Amino acid sequence: MKNKLLIVAFFLFFVCLNVRAATPFLTDLKVDGNTISGFKADKYEYTLEVDANKDKITLAFAFDNTTYSGSGAYGEQKLNPGKNTFVFTLKSIANPEDKKSYTIIVNRKDVRSSDNALASLTVGGKKITLDNNKNDYEITVQSDVKEVKIQATLSNAKASFVQGYGERTVTLIGERTTNEVRVQAENGNVRTYKITVIKSDYKSNDATLKSLKIKEINFNFNSNTTEYNLEVQNDITEVNLEAVANDTKATVTYNKKYTLKEGKNNITITVTAEDGSKKEYKLVITRKEEEPLVKNIEIKDIDFDFKNDVYDYEIETDLSTLEFNVTLNSKTAKSTILNNEDLSNGSIVKVEVVDGSKKVTYNFKIKNEKSDDDDSDEEIAPIIEDIDSNNNDNNITSDMSFLKKYEMYIGLGTFGLGLLSLLIAIITKPKGSQIM
Repeated sequence: MKNKLLIVAFFLFFVCLNVRAATPFLTDLKVDGNTISGFKADKYEYTLEVDANKDKITLAFAFDNTTYSGSGAYGEQKLNPGKNTFVFTLKSIANPEDKKSYTIIVNRKDVRSSDNALASLTVGGKKITLDNNKNDYEITVQSDVKEVKIQATLSNAKASFVQGYGERTVTLIGERTTNEVRVQAENGNVRTYKITVIKSDYKSNDATLKSLKIKEINFNFNSNTTEYNLEVQNDITEVNLEAVANDTKATVTYNKKYTLKEGKNNITITVTAEDGSKKEYKLVITRKEEEPLVKNIEIKDIDFDFKNDVYDYEIETDLSTLEFNVTLNSKTAKSTILNNEDLSNGSIVKVEVVDGSKKVTYNFKIKNEKSDDDDSDEEIAPIIEDIDSNNNDNNITSDMSFLKKYEMYIGLGTFGLGLLSLLIAIITKPKGSQIM
């Protein structure tokens, strides 16, 4: 048992040695030639305090350069007033991912002035009473004042104005105009004074819209753009608008709901500013014309000019049925072919297309010239057939059959001729003669 414990202890010791050997360590860290106070190989952060007049230090790091490589802050380093941070990193040459960083923080005492206050401030000829605990100030001027001059003096000679935020003349825009004065102390700290100039009897001339929305249309609105051309599908019959003025004292005149006709619809929104000035925003909304249900109709082997606004056609053909190809504009529409069987001259084939409550019918009247000829042939065919068939018998039988078939007509004809002769005789007989 004792031997086993010795083996485990030896193993753990060996592992610890390997871990230590695998981790980069400094053997010394010197500042201005002296080992830094409290140095330890496995301590990675140090803090130093130095006087205000010390403006630089020299850093030196010692390590096994056959095993590790070092990079970062090394040698002479400049010190700024306040906190200065320096980092030096050790990496294993065999495994660059194995690295450690040492951080040295040097606090140089800062004796620079932190005074960033104003000694005086005058705006538009009006002197402002300054409060060391207050940075925001307001003054009032007449509405016809277009610009004011900002004049200021610094409390500390070592302070300065931030460029662009010192003494200057500013233009007044609208009822309230806010400008800033920024003062930077010697130590770099900045203080911002805000001065708001208010026009006492000001009336806004802002006649712009803040927003304009159309429920049925998505579009990009810009308050500086006053004309818009928009387009909607035919099924959009009305639009709902919502317009909001940029100035709460302005009024907006418009109809919130518009009924759209097919084609162009002109809509005007008028914004009246507080001072009475006006601006108009104009919308031209084009509602597309209703798309016909049928795009095209074709009939196999028949040429004709289809137009979706023409509903009656005359088709010359001797076909007993027609093969249609109907192309629709709507995915929900359905077409039906009616009366497309046993076609003859005068037949009318109907193509009905229905889409919801919409319905359209196209009529195709059949013109069959051959059918007209066939009708004539059918009228005389029985007689021809009878005659042709009787020619196969002997002449006597043929004559007798003919006489027998038409004896009634022959008798009536003979009676008519006799009656006609009698009438002629009566009319033409001499006076006093008798008719036998």
